[in-house]
Amino acid sequence: VGQNEMKDEPVSVFPNPANSFVNIVVPLNHEGSDFILVNLQGEQVFRHGLNGGSNTFSVADVIPGVYFYQVKSNQFNHYGKLTIY
Repeated sequence: VGQNEMKDEPVSVFPNPANSFVNIVVPLNHEGSDFILVNLQGEQVFRHGLNGGSNTFSVADVIPGVYFYQVKSNQFNHYGKLTIY
């Protein structure tokens, strides 16, 4: 694990696959993080700031498909894949 990647600090992104909303849970001490959704062409399609703890966002306007996500702050980066149907 690289120095800027999370280690032993859980980030949860669910449900996956998602339909109308997505929940992102980050540690309380990581308030001010960003949730970034990128399509397979590398284009950012969604970005939203996060509060520490639980966050819920609508993805109803995002075109169905497979996306990569990043939960990013100055202290860490967490990556994953999210399917929206």
